[in-house]
Amino acid sequence: MPPEVRDVRLRFRWHGALLLVAILTAGYVVPASAQSSNEGEHEPISWQSAGDSYSSGEGVFGNIGDCAQSDQAYGPRAATTLAEEWTFGSVTFTACTGHVMEDFFVARGDKGSLWDWALNKQNGPERVDIISLSFGGNDIGFARLLKDCLDIPIVGDWNDFLQIGDLRTGCDTSEEDIRQRIDALLDPPEECSGSRAEGTAGYLCDLNLGHRRGSLIDAYYDIVTDRLTTGGRLYVVGYPRLVAPLDEWPGWIKIDCEEILRGDSERLGRLADYLDVKLREAVDRANEALGETRVVFVDRLGHYRENKAELCGTNEDWINGLAIDRGEGLNFRPETSFHVNAAGHAATAGKLVEQVRATFAPQPIKRCGGVSAVGVEYQLPTQGAWRVAESGDGGPGVVHLADPNGISSVGFRIRRGSLINETLNEAGVGHTEVVVPGATRAVRYLPPASETGDGLAEVVLIEAGGTTIEATAYVYIEDLERFSPDDLRTFLDSLCVNPAALPEPQTLPDETATTAGRDIVITDPDTHPRTGPEVVFHTPDNNASCVLWEDSFICDIDEFNWDLPDNYLQDCDNGVVPPEEYLDSFNVRVSGSADGADFTCASSFVGLTYGIATPTPVEVGDSVTFAVTRCKILADGVQCRHVTGRGVLLTREAVQFS
Repeated sequence: MPPEVRDVRLRFRWHGALLLVAILTAGYVVPASAQSSNEGEHEPISWQSAGDSYSSGEGVFGNIGDCAQSDQAYGPRAATTLAEEWTFGSVTFTACTGHVMEDFFVARGDKGSLWDWALNKQNGPERVDIISLSFGGNDIGFARLLKDCLDIPIVGDWNDFLQIGDLRTGCDTSEEDIRQRIDALLDPPEECSGSRAEGTAGYLCDLNLGHRRGSLIDAYYDIVTDRLTTGGRLYVVGYPRLVAPLDEWPGWIKIDCEEILRGDSERLGRLADYLDVKLREAVDRANEALGETRVVFVDRLGHYRENKAELCGTNEDWINGLAIDRGEGLNFRPETSFHVNAAGHAATAGKLVEQVRATFAPQPIKRCGGVSAVGVEYQLPTQGAWRVAESGDGGPGVVHLADPNGISSVGFRIRRGSLINETLNEAGVGHTEVVVPGATRAVRYLPPASETGDGLAEVVLIEAGGTTIEATAYVYIEDLERFSPDDLRTFLDSLCVNPAALPEPQTLPDETATTAGRDIVITDPDTHPRTGPEVVFHTPDNNASCVLWEDSFICDIDEFNWDLPDNYLQDCDNGVVPPEEYLDSFNVRVSGSADGADFTCASSFVGLTYGIATPTPVEVGDSVTFAVTRCKILADGVQCRHVTGRGVLLTREAVQFS
């Protein structure tokens, strides 16, 4: 490949400091969304209604199934209301009675997690625009506390509701104990290995969030970063007080309200107020961690209070008192007691609709057009004679050079997997969420600056169809007078994705299909005086060899039956060895790291790599692991992967990068 193209690819991740100066000087603001040419048109909206029994519709007569779901629950009802003015592409409903925050992430029963239930059984998208939910009540054991407080005979669980047992005359669990449980949702004092959903973790334990453990704040953060689209919002719906304050009780009620004693009703009210305060705090802390307002609190307690709609209040009750069925006669279900009824869900839906209208903006339809390549549509800058230079690095893609002799470029490459978070963490930079039609998520950022500072770059990362598209606009410092950064940003601003036209994500063959062998883990390697610790091995047929370092690797191959990429030989002659003689003198080399794997130029014969380490003896089927790289010895070559999953399959019959 031409040297100038290789320079472009190496510069794609750098030079951000100069660009930041240019942006600040020009007053440039990264666009949050594209403008629609037709006012009122927008991309279809996706909504997931999750949560516990206060979201499922447990208190609505006629609810169905083990999850006690009703289409009159506030989530589906709010989506139905907004569908009169907005277009919805997906509405899923996964709220389930008895569930806790962990159930959103972790499987319980045959439905899987609440997220997987929407994704796999309700055809929900990988990322959604709106998620509404209520969690926290079951996380602190509120249902058991309430049953303990009722001034009626109860033994065991709700199913023993009508059986005669010991008379409970008041709450046994202390108010301070419940407050500690609530505090633990935000700042868990105990690190545990079990799960509240499975009953193997206590109320003071951290939460099982699937890929990690954490707090309610972490749960909100993970939902926003891993489940929401660009511009999406998480709506956290609070809980109401069950019983009105004593001074609002009718005069003829003297002792209890729906079997909740006077003192206990005040106690439960104080706890409801405290839970409301802490849920608001969790929302605020999550937004602080996110650096933007993506989580919105919906004040159900205040809305009920304003309308005096709690039990024994002065207006219509929005909450059931004691009940024994779903409203279908013999369908016994006392759990319906003390849950929000249809009127309460309607009121909550109205409040949620207000919040959504105020804080969520449907994304305008962005008109795509211009150049199209491997599922990505874009427009080229107006300045320069742009030409296609090569395919992308480490995957399908394209690079356009500004002119035959220039280095300034725009282009993209497509990589396997959803890699936005990983790439941002690796780069250690801030970013802005942006809208790219057809994408499940997109971010825009300035790469770190290189030491030479010889160019300006900006990157958009796009996740779509199981792939990550890395699009970059780069202007060489000497080209600034000819090509303005604003003109190059035309390319980034115009990006659209057609997921159906994207190439299939590349996958490497299943390593387990080869002969099983030893798992060789190197922890004390030899040290090269220039490159540091390294591991060297040769395949048994001596046709391939690899050197592994702490953060990267190279592999050489001598004999192979596949075609080299265009311009490889011209790129590798280094002005010393004529292209036609290169393969007579040198082997073919690939290199790999966290940035991916690709061809590179060799400078030695196969088996004589510049490593000094004593070669590690290997056999077919063995695996060699050192630092961040794991290599599998195959019958006709080798397969090496960085911990990021990027790597290469290098054999006599095939070469494939991932």
